[in-house]
Amino acid sequence: MKTILLLSLIVLVSACSPQPPPKPDPSGPAGPVAVDVPTRDTDSRSRGAPPQSETRTPTQIAQAACTGPNGVWLCSAAKPLVLATAVSTPIIPPSWTIAQWYIDPANTTTCASNTNNGTSSTCGAPGSGIGPLSTYQELNAHRWGCLGNPLDCPRLRQITNITFLSSHSDNSDPVYAAVALEAGASLTIQGGPPTVVTSGVSLSNTTAKNRAAGSNSLLITTLGATGAVGQLLQNTTHASRAWAYKSLGGNSFDITQPLAAVTVPITTSAGYAPSEVDTWANSDSVNLLQPIKVNIAQVQANVTDGSTNFTNGLFLYQLTIYDPAGAGDDSAVLGGGVQMVECSSQRSMVFLPATTSGGANNNSANRTAINVLNQGGYGDGGVGGVGTRTVIWIGGALGTGLFGSVIYGRTIWDADFIMGSSVNVLGSLLMGFVYLDNQLFVNTFASVSNVGYGAGVIYGGGSNTINMQAQGHFSQTTTNTYVSTFTAPGLVTGIKLNGTAAGCSSSNANNPDVINCAITTTPAHLDAAQGTAGFGGYGFFPGGASVGNTN
Repeated sequence: MKTILLLSLIVLVSACSPQPPPKPDPSGPAGPVAVDVPTRDTDSRSRGAPPQSETRTPTQIAQAACTGPNGVWLCSAAKPLVLATAVSTPIIPPSWTIAQWYIDPANTTTCASNTNNGTSSTCGAPGSGIGPLSTYQELNAHRWGCLGNPLDCPRLRQITNITFLSSHSDNSDPVYAAVALEAGASLTIQGGPPTVVTSGVSLSNTTAKNRAAGSNSLLITTLGATGAVGQLLQNTTHASRAWAYKSLGGNSFDITQPLAAVTVPITTSAGYAPSEVDTWANSDSVNLLQPIKVNIAQVQANVTDGSTNFTNGLFLYQLTIYDPAGAGDDSAVLGGGVQMVECSSQRSMVFLPATTSGGANNNSANRTAINVLNQGGYGDGGVGGVGTRTVIWIGGALGTGLFGSVIYGRTIWDADFIMGSSVNVLGSLLMGFVYLDNQLFVNTFASVSNVGYGAGVIYGGGSNTINMQAQGHFSQTTTNTYVSTFTAPGLVTGIKLNGTAAGCSSSNANNPDVINCAITTTPAHLDAAQGTAGFGGYGFFPGGASVGNTN
């Protein structure tokens, strides 16, 4: 199938039940989606009851939050008097039904305590026990009673948010989560409002993104003296968000692709394809933000009941995955059903295959990174075949990491994703719009196609190129030519086949089959008719790698 639509693969995360409004978004709502978004095939089976809505009073919610799964009272406030007990311990403990939890590791509220109810982001009267918790493990181990057995704990049947009001600063309270999401529910682990480093920075010396051959460039702009790599940039003139990807000196930075803001939990397939915003210009007003740091160690979700649009799951939203040992030293393990939105990561990311991580229902084991800056490299544990799910990157960037990155399963890059780390493909890679800022090595299969944002283009900087190794194959499946698809300087001089930018062509005739070799693999030669200076859409290194055009 020549055109592969991105979002038919994303059948992931979110639900449609009422919930408190999301955090205020000064950059405004996401604009209209500019991509073709197919509807996922569904069957006629009932999707079951929708996520539960909240009908209890604040006092009843606080009482439920203070009661452990075994009925033990866990808060400093006095336990309400129970005159009679007519029922046994419920199958779904009261603490599993709480929709909003708040954690304040740095005690910025001055009242954070593991004996609070944990359902309020602000402090109640002294002695009331109203306020945030101090640690995540108080919630996970005591309130929920999730100690690793069974794996899918808690069973959540409502939209649930865990909000970190301040940052982790050491390794004493790592976040492990292995939840079951029922009745179309979702879980969001999010940072509170990011720290505003500087507000209202006026952009200057702005150069627009350019994919054209000979003019390749990311968006470049000057952020002023307080600008730094890893900051989340919120443009309030042209509502969108991006990351400061790389310093160019003189307060100037390469910027990731600006995307319209995304609201979580995502409730439609279109929500997984936010619009690209290419209108950043001089004098735009931009806020420089630093997200809350959360020590995410391992998270996964078993999406037992998919929502109507099969979009529910476990979301990581607007936080930095913190590495106490220093950026890139340790890994964050991401299992099935995990979606990241507007996050950065100091840890390298390890994506587990669905067969070992849960979340295999409704294809929810796909993982998506929307507008994510990964500063630590990544690898996926898929090995192809049954049980493997796709890791999908929409915009954002892959940092250098310590050891580069490896793709064992299936991966998609689109929306001007920046490949800043060297990547070795041992599985399959599908690309739309991608910027090469390092070397790509392909031992198996890679292709460029019309994924979701248009007919793909591989552009980039310097001499970075695609290196086909072993018997790897590269396929061009857009409706365009290689001249319009390969515009990175390193590809203009030739994709490499087993270490050399040259290969052979074949006439594929029976009598005789004419083979011409030592043809440079420039885009023009890949497009040209087969002969001494053309591949006719297919080039190969004898006994080794190959490149083809299947449009």
